[in-house]
Amino acid sequence: MSTRHILAIDQGTTNTKVLLFDEQAAVVARASRPVAIEFPRPGWVEQDAEAIWRSVEDALSECLTAVGGINVDAVAVTNQRETVLLWDRKTGSPVGPAIVWQCRRTAEFCDALRARGLQSQLETATGLTIDPLFSASKLRWLLTTIPDGMRRAEQGELCAGTIDSWLLWRLTTGAVHACDVTNASRTQLLNLRSAAWDPELLALFSIPAAILPAAGVLALLTFMEQWNSYFWPRAILTTDNPTLQVSVAFISYGYYTDYSMVFAATAVATLPLVVVFIVFGRQIISGIMEGAVKA
Repeated sequence: MSTRHILAIDQGTTNTKVLLFDEQAAVVARASRPVAIEFPRPGWVEQDAEAIWRSVEDALSECLTAVGGINVDAVAVTNQRETVLLWDRKTGSPVGPAIVWQCRRTAEFCDALRARGLQSQLETATGLTIDPLFSASKLRWLLTTIPDGMRRAEQGELCAGTIDSWLLWRLTTGAVHACDVTNASRTQLLNLRSAAWDPELLALFSIPAAILPAAGVLALLTFMEQWNSYFWPRAILTTDNPTLQVSVAFISYGYYTDYSMVFAATAVATLPLVVVFIVFGRQIISGIMEGAVKA
């Protein structure tokens, strides 16, 4: 049996999928769990953050139990993107619902931003139009709606994040509050030029910087935790792209010098798009390289 493994977590809006890969890019276990969606009012969409975590935990347990007695070298996480939530920094408990990317509850606030002529400023800084889709207005709604939310946020009692941040927090038992920069870019709070949280945007949306996760490229995090009877990996890779998620994990941890094999792992996540690379990966890469040399 292979001694090196990667767990890939795909936390989506309606379900969570987990795949366990060995070092030959073979899927040795898989599991999925549904995730409920709630519609408390017309146009409002939300989820229970604890239920999201339970779906991940249950799917992970099923995969690891199916194989048994292994160590996981790395975990790759991809997620529904603009969905955002708050949780208590001390207890780790969610504060309010996770507001789903589809939710339109902040449409009136977004209309007011447009009326103030802020469209150009926001597009220049973030590359995004003003729309309730993005996390910033949703986070503002949470802070102004939950009891004493703004004061608690300013004093650092709360954490905010997209779903990757929430899962990293739970996977590391509160040791890590971070997110991938590609997920951060969908919040409408990240300045694309500096690749950092933008103070002007934070002020515009009334978001205290103290509640935000550290944003980094692929958020490679080093730690060792024990969960159930299994040892958690040396690193976690997060990104909003499921294809990149698996392939970069395999490259990063030295599983392959033959890069055509990376496509075998990638195809599991996006089979209709890349299955051809399983058979022809080496030839395609060689052809691209030869064309580049000739050019």
